[in-house]
Amino acid sequence: MLTRTSRELAALRRGLSEFERTGATSQETYFLMRQLHARTRGRSSDWIANATLREATGPNLDEPGILASLTARERDELQRNLRRDGFAVSPRPLPGALLT
Repeated sequence: MLTRTSRELAALRRGLSEFERTGATSQETYFLMRQLHARTRGRSSDWIANATLREATGPNLDEPGILASLTARERDELQRNLRRDGFAVSPRPLPGALLT
């Protein structure tokens, strides 16, 4: 049992490294994560998330982009509509490069 678990943990570690490099999870790694999740009653998912999460950063509005292209008034109106309705329609179409 211990040998099997050691092999599984080594395979899981390799899979997590691969995920960090490529953003994809292999079928073997996914299966091992599910097994470990069941055996640890979910604690392993917390451990994996804490080990792999990076600090999230918000968008840089100084960079050209969807929000940066709007005036302050347009951004304020979008925000009001989003809070009121749960969605907002941009007054400007998305750039074609984002649609491909």
